[in-house]
Amino acid sequence: MNFFGVAMPESEKKRILMPILSKQEGNTGFLEQIPKEAEEIFLLLVIDTGFMPGMFGFAASDIAAGNVLMQLIRKFFVRRRKKCFDIEEWGNTERKILQTIHLKKIGTVFLVKQDNQFYRELVEQIRSESEAEIIEIELPRKEKETKKEQSDSRGAFFSRK
Repeated sequence: MNFFGVAMPESEKKRILMPILSKQEGNTGFLEQIPKEAEEIFLLLVIDTGFMPGMFGFAASDIAAGNVLMQLIRKFFVRRRKKCFDIEEWGNTERKILQTIHLKKIGTVFLVKQDNQFYRELVEQIRSESEAEIIEIELPRKEKETKKEQSDSRGAFFSRK
């Protein structure tokens, strides 16, 4: 149901948003969880300037890595004959995700589940400000994942410095 109490049209349920929040979205185990019924998949890469480090060269390499990852994901879905759209935005991650949900009439948001404060706040904000269903996919953890790797995962390509 939307704000006015009207049920979401079936076509909107088949529109999926996949924000690129970490490098884990390229994991085949995650990508294979996207339902076959999905008609349109929107990949969203947000360059969140609030989290960019001071050195431009580092930020540029992260942007490039994000674009490469987005293209790999896109190829995965195109091979499965899915309509897949790339969206690259600059700004606040939460706001850009919510704007995309509303503008593209997204029914479902697929996320790689993360264990950090940023991620929990993001999920809560999506739930409170949109009607989109959120599906969180938990990927198996690497045995030797270090504490630094866990703390570095802000949920986007840029971490706070």
